[in-house]
Amino acid sequence: MTEALRWIGFACGVTISIGTVIGVMKTFIVPRRSWSLIPWLIGRYAFRLFHGIAIRLRSFDLADRFLGFLAPVVIIGILSSFLACFVLSFALLLLPWAELTFGEALQESGSSVFTLGFASTDEAVPVALDILAGATGMIFVALTIGYLPTLYGEVTNREVLVKQLEGGGLLRRLLREGQGVPA
Repeated sequence: MTEALRWIGFACGVTISIGTVIGVMKTFIVPRRSWSLIPWLIGRYAFRLFHGIAIRLRSFDLADRFLGFLAPVVIIGILSSFLACFVLSFALLLLPWAELTFGEALQESGSSVFTLGFASTDEAVPVALDILAGATGMIFVALTIGYLPTLYGEVTNREVLVKQLEGGGLLRRLLREGQGVPA
């Protein structure tokens, strides 16, 4: 890999890491609703996929049980995507500082983000990046643990509202018309 390509990768790594940190802050910390690319993309396409399948199911009860998995799938998808972005960004940040292939840089950054520590380079800047990646992974896990009870409460409240809609037949009509469940 050429030196110029490594520095372009480094610039992309800085951009991805800043964007991911902002996305995590908007998702977990900001107390009001705010737009973030990763949750928006995952939520949008998971909603389309689940509702596209639910419309084709034979019974309302089966569709309702299937749609119950939408929120957990979206949450797991968002968390996994944030972690993948951190691993990718730290791999790109490592490239100009160590004589690593992209695969080796991914292995080292993944080892650091997940704080396993099985892969490391013995130079000053890569060690500093590994420590930063480890701290990032631990902070992300702490934020996730702190956020999940609140999120679970919101999902539970939403499910109560959905069950109330079921009694009046509104949910069946919305599913038949392809409008989905109101947020």
